[in-house]
Amino acid sequence: MIIFPDSEGGKIEYEVVADALKAMVETLAKKHKSDTPIHVKAMRPRTVWFMDLQVPTKVPVAELTLNSDSRGRMLYTVESKRIKNDKFSVHSSGYTTRTSISGAAIQKVLARYVTPYAPQEIAGMSAAKVRNAHLMWKVEPHKALQLDVLVAGNMKTLMEEVRNLVAQGVVFATEPFKALGTTGVDLYTQKLFRESLSDKYTMAFFNPDGRVTVVHPNSGTSLVAGVGDLPADMQQNISMLRLMEPEQFVPGVGYRVNEQTFWVAS
Repeated sequence: MIIFPDSEGGKIEYEVVADALKAMVETLAKKHKSDTPIHVKAMRPRTVWFMDLQVPTKVPVAELTLNSDSRGRMLYTVESKRIKNDKFSVHSSGYTTRTSISGAAIQKVLARYVTPYAPQEIAGMSAAKVRNAHLMWKVEPHKALQLDVLVAGNMKTLMEEVRNLVAQGVVFATEPFKALGTTGVDLYTQKLFRESLSDKYTMAFFNPDGRVTVVHPNSGTSLVAGVGDLPADMQQNISMLRLMEPEQFVPGVGYRVNEQTFWVAS
């Protein structure tokens, strides 16, 4: 389903978009089928964006631009991160484009790439955030243990010995070892605990129709009718994350990206 813009649909009024572009969009709209609507944004008179508004991103699923070739013919260009054009190098701007003077050819390109984001694409938008949040939390004790008397080569041996001595009731005389026997042991214990936890997370994405798309750590996906069909522990973790602000990490619980996307500790 293609949704045409209202007065706030883009940077300019849709009415000033070139007629040839409008015709391309209207032809696509007649044949386009998807449960999730694709919204059209008029960015410039010769450029329109196709947006999947179920996902809070400013990146369009595809962009359609009208130019002219060296002979003055209309030249259509579709750009999308989904496109991999082997005629160009990976780092070239043309790698993510398809260009043609044929309206029929461009319609086929639009039909292929103007579709809602797939679960894996949605997961990819925030996967790095949850990995980084978990890693930063995981290494906090390790960083705090970087005292002058500790070096990477002997940290484990030294801290295991200090911990054993504290357990035996030994009281240290010097300030550095007093610190190791108290704060150091606590940090070392916390370091071991955090390193023991899994860094695997499951993404739950709440679709506009109430269904929940789940992307598992092994990259498998599933779709359930609603939050009530998720495992009880996953429901509980999501309930806790809903109390947090967006882009907040809760150790052992998960990471809230926004009101639709949650990464839950596996």
